[in-house]
Amino acid sequence: MNSQTATGPCLLIVDDDDSVREGFRWILQDQYRVIEASGVDEALSIIDREHPDLVTLDIRMPEKNGLEGLRLIRERSEDLPVVMITGFGSVDTACEALRLGASDYLEKPCDRSQLLTTIRKQLEKPQRFHSPDLSATKVTPGGESQLDRDPTSLLGKASLAFAHDLANPLQVLHILASSCSGLMEGEAELPPADFELLRDTLKRVELLASWCSNLAHQWRSLVEVDAPSDVGEYRGEEIIEQALDLVRPYAEIKKVVLLKGDIVSSAKVHGDVHHILRAVVNLITNAIHASSTQGRQVCVSLDADSSNVTFRVSDNGTGIPAARLSDFTQHNLFDRADRGPSCLGLFIADWIVRNHGGKLQLFSQLGIGTTAELIFPASC
Repeated sequence: MNSQTATGPCLLIVDDDDSVREGFRWILQDQYRVIEASGVDEALSIIDREHPDLVTLDIRMPEKNGLEGLRLIRERSEDLPVVMITGFGSVDTACEALRLGASDYLEKPCDRSQLLTTIRKQLEKPQRFHSPDLSATKVTPGGESQLDRDPTSLLGKASLAFAHDLANPLQVLHILASSCSGLMEGEAELPPADFELLRDTLKRVELLASWCSNLAHQWRSLVEVDAPSDVGEYRGEEIIEQALDLVRPYAEIKKVVLLKGDIVSSAKVHGDVHHILRAVVNLITNAIHASSTQGRQVCVSLDADSSNVTFRVSDNGTGIPAARLSDFTQHNLFDRADRGPSCLGLFIADWIVRNHGGKLQLFSQLGIGTTAELIFPASC
């Protein structure tokens, strides 16, 4: 172990390469107290004894590698920031590290600015998020959570979540743009019917482009300390109308009929309207995926009482087996993202509703379909 005695937060540099540790120490020692370890076992002993504020951990090391070291660190602490270092440019390995609870990762050779910026960002986070288990998190109604604003505050997880939410509207935009091009080819003047169709299609393009821009703004806000949010009181019916408008082009492509069930028009929720809308859009999109191949329908309704406002989305798909339904309702849905897009969509919706003091419920019957409910506290 090599320890520098400078004041400031304590950083543990774990790498079997002496030159890498020396380089990191040279960059960091003016601002931080730096401790070095050449392997995982030595690092664990230092963590138990010195309680560092952040760890940089090389992925490729002899004996125990960085991923194994990360698992052992997470057994000790969920909150200790761990930045993974890889010299092999492996996206799959880096994503696996993020899934296991890494805070961020850097590729060798990383320059001075990259290293300092990443470490500063991790140390400045008021509340770190390494596990999707939110059962012990204190959340206040109306969206004033102690967590970061996004369910995937780790940049890698955020990227996966936003890429998920952007995929469908971008696919639809491509199809709509091709449709517009087809209408305008070979005609000096469009017939009235084609003109109306073109105008309607362009309105949809504008709406979806605006939604993609909004998602990009939410993505960008992850690294902005004082990013504005649209927290306020909003009518649930208006949120449903916006969600249906956003997913309707995709539903038409998939030949799924969208229906509106019973709507309590007076129902209001308090929170970040863009995040609530994002949660509802995810549930409807999941239902479109799950709808049966015959008589494909998705029904969206809104219920309310003195305590709660419930957004309800039902499909007539094949249903979810009981074991898989139980799996979906666990708190660590993000770690099951490899099981399909609906799982990640449910994670996003689940995190958003929990961050507003509510919950996600799923009900399913084989051969009949599935109903998902987002239950928010009623706005006073």
